[in-house]
Amino acid sequence: MVPQPNPSAENEGNQPPNVRPGDSTPRRVFEAVLQQTAALDASEQGVSIAEWKVLLKVARRLRGAEFQFDPVVIELVRATLSSQLKNSGQSAEQFAAVAERVARTLYENPESQERLRSLWARLSVVE
Repeated sequence: MVPQPNPSAENEGNQPPNVRPGDSTPRRVFEAVLQQTAALDASEQGVSIAEWKVLLKVARRLRGAEFQFDPVVIELVRATLSSQLKNSGQSAEQFAAVAERVARTLYENPESQERLRSLWARLSVVE
C-alpha cells in the first residue's frame, strides 16, 4: 500500500490560519499586514499622525460602541489596512476577506486582543 500525501500536512506552515483553498491573498501579504496591524497597540510610539486620524475617525463613527469583534475590531483593522493595501489591486471582496482574517487573528490572540481593547478605550475618550 502506497502512502497517500496528506494535503493538510503539505500546507502546514505555508498558509496562515483560516485560509481557504483558492484564497488569492499570499501568505507574505497576510503576515505583513498582521504584523503592522498588531503594532497598533496602546503605545503611541510608531503610530503616525495619519494613522491616528484614521483610527479616530472609526472611534467617532462607532462612538459609544463596546469593544467587540464586530464592528469595532473589524472596522479598526479595515481602516488601518485601507492605506496599506490601497494599491494592491485587490477587489473589494478580497480586501474584506483579508481585513476580517486579520481582525479575527488579532481578536483570538489574548495578548493582541488586550492591546486592541486598550487602544479602543483610549480612542473612545477622544472627542
